[in-house]
Amino acid sequence: MGKSIKQLRGDLTVLDTEVRLLGKELYSLYEEYIKHFTPVVAKQLVLASYQICTQKYPDSFLALSYQQKVDLQGKIKGLGKGFLIKLSNYLVEIDVPDNNLVVDFPRSLTGVIPQEVPSEVNSLQAGIQGLSAEISSGVNLFSDVLNPDDVLHFYDEIEDSLGEVLTEISSRGNDLLKEYNILPAQIPAKVLEMALKNRDNSKGIADAPNLLSLVVEKEDISSKEIKDITPVVAMCLRLGEIEFGDTGLSADRRRIVAIMDKLVDLQRRYQRITRLYAIAQAESQWRSCWSEES
Repeated sequence: MGKSIKQLRGDLTVLDTEVRLLGKELYSLYEEYIKHFTPVVAKQLVLASYQICTQKYPDSFLALSYQQKVDLQGKIKGLGKGFLIKLSNYLVEIDVPDNNLVVDFPRSLTGVIPQEVPSEVNSLQAGIQGLSAEISSGVNLFSDVLNPDDVLHFYDEIEDSLGEVLTEISSRGNDLLKEYNILPAQIPAKVLEMALKNRDNSKGIADAPNLLSLVVEKEDISSKEIKDITPVVAMCLRLGEIEFGDTGLSADRRRIVAIMDKLVDLQRRYQRITRLYAIAQAESQWRSCWSEES
């Protein structure tokens, strides 16, 4: 015999408590992760720049004056220092699944106050939220239970934001290297942008993490033949390579994945219990409406 509605509701209450505990534990792990990640990404940014300037394009770097070298290094270090602000500006656009799950997001995660989101972005978000409310305005039997899927989606968006910031910093770093004539000037901005957005599939360099290798082809418009082929090495900060190079971050990632796996298990339980609960409710209401009279 299947469980009663009361028993299934009790199972959901227990599951809700477990989801909230894991969600808060995961948030604490991300606080530690971001704290460790910030100085590491700044270090990897400098290391990638060093590799490009000294190993890949030494002649271009040597052609700079002493002051130009100092200025370039200062701007690269400045990019690393701006990591948390950039991250906060991405995170502020993420919807928190439950206000009791995290407090003062994203400031509690990054330690900095995000810059004000433009009014047009706020208007767009309000419109999307309103539309979502209309779409989900049907019967919701479980509004008081925190859906594990919402928690997992919240943390997936944090991961996406980390990747977006790394792409933005890489792009700005490459712009600086082009500005100081380290990278070849003929690299089309669109080519670099596409390579960075496809960073997980772009060709890396075995002995130099957080760099990408690509070939820029210049076509002769009149003959439509390839006139010039230029191999290029550029900066491409990758989350996996940054973590791999730091034992502390690798340990943080293992702990995060372990909690994520537990949330995935709870997600399966939630789907099973809510399905059984909906069936039990439907059966109960069918019986309450049924009449033997025709």
